[in-house]
Amino acid sequence: MDLITPRRKFLITAPLALLLPAGLLTYLGLVMVQGVESRYEMNAQSAVNTIITSVRNRTNLRLEQKILTPFKSIIQDQLERLSLPIPPPKDAAMQFNEKLLYVSMIFIYGGDGVLYFFERSDNPAGAGSRWTQSEPPQSTFTARLKSEIDTEIEKSIEVFKDYGIPPSEEGNPFHPLAYPADLYPRDIQRELAFFMILNPQRAASNASMDSNQSSGVLAAGFTFNFDYLNQTFFNDILKELWDYPSELQYPITIVDKVTQEPVGSINNTDFSKENVSKYIPRSFSDDFPWYRIHFSSYIEDNIMGVARYEKTIYYCLIATANLIMIAGVIGALRNILKELSLSDMRSNFVARVSHELRTPLGLIRLYAETLEMGRIRDSQKQSEYLHSITKESERLTHLINNILDFSQIELSKKDYAIKEASLEDVVFESADGMRYHIERHGMNLRLEIEPDLPDIPCDPEALRQAIYNLIFNAIKYSGEGKEIAVSARRIDGEAVIEVADRGIGIARDQQKKIFQEFYRVNDPRVRETGGSGLGLAVVKHIVEGHKGRIEVRSEPGKGSVFTIYLPLKRGGTASKRKP
Repeated sequence: MDLITPRRKFLITAPLALLLPAGLLTYLGLVMVQGVESRYEMNAQSAVNTIITSVRNRTNLRLEQKILTPFKSIIQDQLERLSLPIPPPKDAAMQFNEKLLYVSMIFIYGGDGVLYFFERSDNPAGAGSRWTQSEPPQSTFTARLKSEIDTEIEKSIEVFKDYGIPPSEEGNPFHPLAYPADLYPRDIQRELAFFMILNPQRAASNASMDSNQSSGVLAAGFTFNFDYLNQTFFNDILKELWDYPSELQYPITIVDKVTQEPVGSINNTDFSKENVSKYIPRSFSDDFPWYRIHFSSYIEDNIMGVARYEKTIYYCLIATANLIMIAGVIGALRNILKELSLSDMRSNFVARVSHELRTPLGLIRLYAETLEMGRIRDSQKQSEYLHSITKESERLTHLINNILDFSQIELSKKDYAIKEASLEDVVFESADGMRYHIERHGMNLRLEIEPDLPDIPCDPEALRQAIYNLIFNAIKYSGEGKEIAVSARRIDGEAVIEVADRGIGIARDQQKKIFQEFYRVNDPRVRETGGSGLGLAVVKHIVEGHKGRIEVRSEPGKGSVFTIYLPLKRGGTASKRKP
């Protein structure tokens, strides 16, 4: 017999499929660990600049999408209402369905060259927002805002005359104004305004008209609510960035330079007013001149912490690769040992099967020779011998069937011819076929079959073989027990078949192993009886092939009970046979 079979070759070469990738992972891990810290240190400043750019871009995007664009739509939807006489009456008001929480004041610029301001006059939490005319803010801001609007109107008139393009079609039509200028950034009297030119054609007409005749709204805009900026706007931006690790890898904050208070923070980091001095400020943008992005003064330590974390990951990969190699070697050794054990079990199986085949063949030959020589004159005795030959032939057939079935099971080619069959008939015929062997061993057979059992979907031959194997085992291992009980009944929608004996029993730690092929209980009394070690393995496969299950209850010295549970087909008809 060739010791290096294809299966053993596979078992020997398969670990290499694990060892080679594991070795490659180890090499790659060691290469990556080298220079991790220096690489992070060189990229620290680049990472900071990238984050600043991300914050600025996200701020501009949120400003345009969440504030400016909706405000433009609101103003344009009410152009007719905004085309009120200039100057407007003292009780002039505007009504919007939106709450406009980001707005402090709304202003319009009329053809008379005067700015008119409106303030919220109702509860901002209400269903709508009503804005009534109010006094202008500080005169310096109003004058500067008017100057900026006049400048932009002149530009828009030139664009309209040259190209015929209204400002609403020029992309983002809003123009920012931060007051006071950057020369006085700490002035508490600050304003942040955005305005847009609504009608350059009308502005061009007004330029050629007497100012007393000019009317209509030429520009509109709003001033920011700083409470909204400090409490909501920047905080939402940082939360969005934190959801994208590629944009924001560690905590930052945005600080209002006027109040010296953090207005946006993430990850529960302590950015209290007392700790602001510990952070390095970076400029924000021209639209928000009073705000700064603050990074920890220990930013390098944070970056190096990421580097150390990455090194830990690589070391874990190396350790994992080594564990895989160790596991591969252990697995290979276990597979080889298991293969050798199976080879020994197969060799023992051949010897046991040979012994099992000799017994019925010897009896058949003995009875046949006796009858052939004419030594038995009594017709009853002759009939008894012929019956013994028949039963031993059946026993031999069952043994060969076990071997053939197991061979088909190993090749996954075992199929069952499922059909409706009488459960009573199958159980009765299986038990009656073994009655001779039971009585020959000086035992009693107790058969209990519940009346009117329904037919079940099964392969009758396979199910008879399973019951036969259980009864045959009960005969072999009954020891001093003199009774074998076979029963069939219906419980909770299942057909239940039990084979019980009062024999040597099975230890609890071996009850799951007895259904493995070639396995035999490590008991001298079991070794003396012989056997192939296939009977219960075949029984389990047959039962599972019928969508059922098999259980065993046993105690050493008190016998064993094997129970088969099979599903009943709904609406099954009762069998006509009576026990």
